[in-house]
Amino acid sequence: EQRASGEAFQRTASQGWLYLGGQHPVFFSIKKGLGYETETISVARNWGFSRLRLDVKDRAISLNKVVVIYADDTEDVFQIGQKIESGSTYGPVNLKQKPIQEIEVTYRSRLLDPDAKTKGRAFVEFWVQ
Repeated sequence: EQRASGEAFQRTASQGWLYLGGQHPVFFSIKKGLGYETETISVARNWGFSRLRLDVKDRAISLNKVVVIYADDTEDVFQIGQKIESGSTYGPVNLKQKPIQEIEVTYRSRLLDPDAKTKGRAFVEFWVQ
């Protein structure tokens, strides 16, 4: 009998949370300076999820906004505007129970973070349930 194993299995079997992927927010954008960068996370075909959370690793971030875009082109907009410490989580926030097309996140790694685990950028993981 074969058993599922490995990192992907451990992440997807994480108390009902499904790992969508992760991103490294920049410290600053060449176009915008120390402003926020907006990144898009495409979501594979799905039937919808009820909750979303962001886990922050390695360095604190400034999280400005999260926009969940559904397959029917409606949106949920979460205006956050706050610092999220390394090792902590934003959310979970409630979602409409319908298919998600993509998630847009506006954020940046915090340049001055005395508790940073690395000299590099933060790593943000996106999870749904």
